[in-house]
Amino acid sequence: MQSFYTHKKSQRTKIILIIGSIIVLALVVLVGWLIVRVTHDQPQTTIYNDENKKDNGNGLATTDGADNGLSLQGLPLPGQANQQTNNQQGSSGSTPSGSATQGSSGGSSQQNQQPVRTQTLPNGLRIDEYNVGTGTRTTKLGDTIAVHYIGYLPDGKVFDTSLKGQKQPFAFKLGAGQVIQGWDIGLQDMKVGAVRRLTIPAALAYGARGYPPTIPPNTPLVFDTQLMGIQ
Repeated sequence: MQSFYTHKKSQRTKIILIIGSIIVLALVVLVGWLIVRVTHDQPQTTIYNDENKKDNGNGLATTDGADNGLSLQGLPLPGQANQQTNNQQGSSGSTPSGSATQGSSGGSSQQNQQPVRTQTLPNGLRIDEYNVGTGTRTTKLGDTIAVHYIGYLPDGKVFDTSLKGQKQPFAFKLGAGQVIQGWDIGLQDMKVGAVRRLTIPAALAYGARGYPPTIPPNTPLVFDTQLMGIQ
């Protein structure tokens, strides 16, 4: 009789262990599904957190100050480049592009710097390149790259930048959908040190949803970027 009860007890223990294993496995699957769902539902963003930023130690020349006066590598603020070009065309004593003339603010290179090449893609993305960079390697889809950036709203207001705090470049995998489409497209074929201004239509940025409360719906954006490293 004792062996019979021992056998029944052993069977119950096995059943309990099997049921417990099934419950644990189901919980693991459920938690994994929830993590994937939450991650997938998050809107694309330009920058995530400090853990995703990596600094390759190259540093960055900037003109620091108030947010709306922040500039990368002496680039003219959005809208200033066209205004400066028009002013030069209307003046008989205009200076050649790239020459240094002292402005009222003391920012000579910022007032006269012009892109070395400009490209507007069929999707509406405009790429102005101010510095082509150095070396032979260029960025391609799948590369992990580190960039410094300043993001402007259409009115010229800075809404996001890597030049705050520790001033560390933002690192991400190009073409992996970790950033807005305008970045994945506009930051290809760059050499280290290259400086680009990306004028991004809303469809390649945050679209009809926007990014409340910072970015209204259907808002085009301007990003000044410098490639600091390719990994």
